[in-house]
Amino acid sequence: MSRMAWERLLETEQLEVIVDDARRSVMLEVNSGSAVPKYITVHIATVRELDDVIAALQQARKRIQADAEGE
Repeated sequence: MSRMAWERLLETEQLEVIVDDARRSVMLEVNSGSAVPKYITVHIATVRELDDVIAALQQARKRIQADAEGE
């Protein structure tokens, strides 16, 4: 039995994280959240790109957390 090529790892109202096993890539799908949402899909094709996105998100988390603790 073959596996599905796409698997949703995260699904929220405005963000989906999808792994594509066949292409060995990750897709971030973001929608505007408006009454008529506009979708943007970002394709992350290499582990290096994925590492860069993860590092940027971790840095953003630290900044937000520090701001929240300083309030």
